[in-house]
Order: sequence, then C-alpha cells, then structure tokens
Amino acid sequence: MLIEKDIRTDCQNIISSIINFSDDVKYSFKLTEHENEKVLGIADRNILGKTFSDAGLEITISKDFYHQDYCTAEKALELIKSATIINAFGRGIIELMVNNKIIPENAVLKPCKVPHAQVFEAIS
Repeated sequence: MLIEKDIRTDCQNIISSIINFSDDVKYSFKLTEHENEKVLGIADRNILGKTFSDAGLEITISKDFYHQDYCTAEKALELIKSATIINAFGRGIIELMVNNKIIPENAVLKPCKVPHAQVFEAIS
C-alpha cells in the first residue's frame, strides 16, 4: 500500500510539472561552481537526453551535464552573463546567444548538425 501511494505521488508530481511548463521555459541548464569558475551547461529543453550521430561522431545531450533545472530566455541570459565557462547546445539557445551578441555567428559549430558553442572567460 505504501509503495502504491509513493508511485501515485511521484506520478502526480510529474504531471503537475508538465502542466506547469510554460512555452516560455525553453532551456535546461546546470550551473556548477569549482574554485573560481562557474561552469554553465545549457541546452534546448527539447533535445535534453537525446543522442545525435553523424559520420561516426556521436553526441549525447546528457541530463547529468545539462540538467539541474529549466529556465526562460531571460533567466538563460542571466546565467550566461554570470558564467565563466559556457557549453551550449541547440538551435534556440545558440540563436539567443548570437542575437544578444554573446557569441558571433561564425563561432557556432554544428557537430552532428546540432548548433553548439563554447565560451571561456579570458584570463588577463
């Protein structure tokens, strides 16, 4: 009986989080701090957990690296501006970064045809 109640509670929490997902919540992110670095892994929500392959290369947008929480574009920009290292995957997040002049368009890579960029804060 206790197990059934736990499963029912888990299912209700999952359904509640799905229902409360706004169309504005487009990105998944994980922010990790190590010594003086703030490392941000951020990806389009719709590619989280997916694996892409092309010409012998395989890339997985892993939940371990790219998921701590979900965010809107506004929150994504705040996170990006606070990070010292950024690893970003997905058409939406890359467009957001290019449109806000965080990265130039010619810095975008497309491994497995998925837009990707890495940003490192310059050390002086």
